[in-house]
Amino acid sequence: MEIPDNLGNPFASFGEIPPRPSVSAETIEDEYESSISSMFSSPNLGEDLKAKALQALECYTPLHPSDDTINLLRAFMDHLPTKGQLVLVAEIVEHANDPGKLRMLRNFLVGAILKPMKLASGRTPEASRSSAPEFENDINASMATIESFSSNEQSQLRQDCLKRDGHRCVISGIIDRKHFFKLPPASRQGRRHGEVQAAHILPFALSEFNENNALEVRKKATIWWALYRYFPIIGPDTIGASTINKRENAIILHSAIHGNFGKFGIAFEPLNQLYQV
Repeated sequence: MEIPDNLGNPFASFGEIPPRPSVSAETIEDEYESSISSMFSSPNLGEDLKAKALQALECYTPLHPSDDTINLLRAFMDHLPTKGQLVLVAEIVEHANDPGKLRMLRNFLVGAILKPMKLASGRTPEASRSSAPEFENDINASMATIESFSSNEQSQLRQDCLKRDGHRCVISGIIDRKHFFKLPPASRQGRRHGEVQAAHILPFALSEFNENNALEVRKKATIWWALYRYFPIIGPDTIGASTINKRENAIILHSAIHGNFGKFGIAFEPLNQLYQV
């Protein structure tokens, strides 16, 4: 999102996040997590679990006509990155015989990922139901890493990104208007200028919170925990509530492109090349 001087906190009135379903009594949590990790190096096991997960969803009976548990879990299976898919299918298989826990999983994904992203993009979702997540230790650890940012830090980030990206939109090449008129007249020929903005790759609102409100801090920690779980390629050292304001996690975009990017109207495909930023 753009970096204004006084950014409001859209999560201030966000309801509590529904609980994540716990594993069965026969499955120790550490062993369960270890089995998920083993799938990352075992493609055949992953494919077998995907087949079992799809079968479990086919056997699921909707609770009522508007129960979208099957469609939503399938959508996540289709669109999560590979490692995130493996995490999810393992959870679906674990809860295959418990429709209530499959619905809990659906509600957790909506409350911890979809609604926060929709809210952070400037839209207002319905309030989530209250919860008491059982993954206390992980969330408490996440809470300890969250920091808020000052307006000075936000302003500095914008200046750093402008300098790094050549004072231009990285997609369209449109030059920042102020910088454009500082160029020699000959250098302006055939070049476009306009309003460019610093855009966070993940919404900046995910780092905004009232640090004196323990419940608000906990909700934000739960959101980041879910993002790390289902998008394993990212992590606290890459991007998070305490690292979202690093220049590595923001780019310069023309205002029109930024608006569509913030509303999830456009997306970028990953490249094989890695760049130092």
